[in-house]
Amino acid sequence: MLLFTLGIAVFTGLFFGLAPALQAMKSDLHETLKEGGRGAGGSVRRNRLRSILVVVQVAFSLLLLIGASLFVRSFLKLQEEKGGLRTAHVMTMRFYMPAGRFEKDEDMTVKVQDVVRRLETISGVEAVSASNNIPLGFGGDEGRILVEGTDFPQGEEPDIFYSATTPHLFQALDLKLTSGRTFTEAEGYGLSGVAVVNNLFAQKFWPGKEAVGRRFRLKDAKNTDWLRVIGVVPDFKNGNVNNKTIPAAYLPYAYGAARNTGLTIRTRFDPLQVVAPVRRQIRAADPSLPVFDVYTLEQVRQLGYWEFRLFGGMFSVFGVIALFLAAIGLYGVLTYSVSQRVREIGVRVALGAQGGDVLRLVIRQGMVLALAGIGAGLLLSFGATRVLASILFDTSPTDLVSFTAISALLAGIAAFASYLPARRALAVDPLESLRGE
Repeated sequence: MLLFTLGIAVFTGLFFGLAPALQAMKSDLHETLKEGGRGAGGSVRRNRLRSILVVVQVAFSLLLLIGASLFVRSFLKLQEEKGGLRTAHVMTMRFYMPAGRFEKDEDMTVKVQDVVRRLETISGVEAVSASNNIPLGFGGDEGRILVEGTDFPQGEEPDIFYSATTPHLFQALDLKLTSGRTFTEAEGYGLSGVAVVNNLFAQKFWPGKEAVGRRFRLKDAKNTDWLRVIGVVPDFKNGNVNNKTIPAAYLPYAYGAARNTGLTIRTRFDPLQVVAPVRRQIRAADPSLPVFDVYTLEQVRQLGYWEFRLFGGMFSVFGVIALFLAAIGLYGVLTYSVSQRVREIGVRVALGAQGGDVLRLVIRQGMVLALAGIGAGLLLSFGATRVLASILFDTSPTDLVSFTAISALLAGIAAFASYLPARRALAVDPLESLRGE
């Protein structure tokens, strides 16, 4: 990184040192003397390259700042997104059942049942569920299904999310079923042929009808028995909060016993207080089971949008740096322009130009460059931000608030950067400038 930065610094110095030198070598001496006689040091011809660079700086500053704004707006919306769950008083963690001792699904199911029953005895614990998925986190499976009484073309069967869970998942998540019931203890640990589905599942496959009692089966899973719906639960997000809610089914744990099993534990107090007792109970059940990924459900939710925090911060830093450089570039061009137009400004003042006229003259020059950059930046941003559409949350890649606010901010900073050289122009003494000529 040090060598790369050094190389970029050397290249930048050489390139931007040679560019004006090469431009000076191509100057027409006759035209230069002729323009100089008219005091045209700030003409478009002589300032074209500097002006273009300023316009480019402003355009890319706008792009970076709009990108930062989109990520920040997504981040702020995700902070309010709960994924359909109340995350307070819920602890999550995972434990692993090593190969060799746990080869069969039946062995894993028996051990999980033992662990869950031990955890339910801990003081302050209201409900415990074990699953191959932790809500708002990761796990579970997706697959195609067949619905009894509905024909789908071969290969076009609908996809759903499904996870295997012990009883009391919905109690641990503090969710009341829309209709029907959840698993009994016997159903939750066996291949009992029952399932609970979410509202979206029920509405998609049995619109306007009662879903309880209907049957479906997983097409490509290890177990393809028909599953009877016994309950419907409100929709919530099984994955990260920035993911879309999709049709979901919850099956007894035996249908998806997994060595990497997650625990969801609802408590009556601060969930962090149960971590030590839970570790002790799991160790008592089997000392060979490692415990890891210990987070509250609120922490799991926040981890689901870490990239928005990262990209929002990163784009913001880059955007502010770019904005600072653009302001310096604009200030530098206008300051140089004022120094080259001392005679012209002196003549204008001598002929009766007021301070406001001089201010408008310089500020107008700066704002023309800034507005040109903003216009180019808006065109660039409308195209470039569409690439971000798939990773933004509830925010349009052409969000009007972001585009308008950032454009106004950039225009305001450009006006301030133009005002400082304009004040310098006001200090020009017409007698001194003419005498110097």
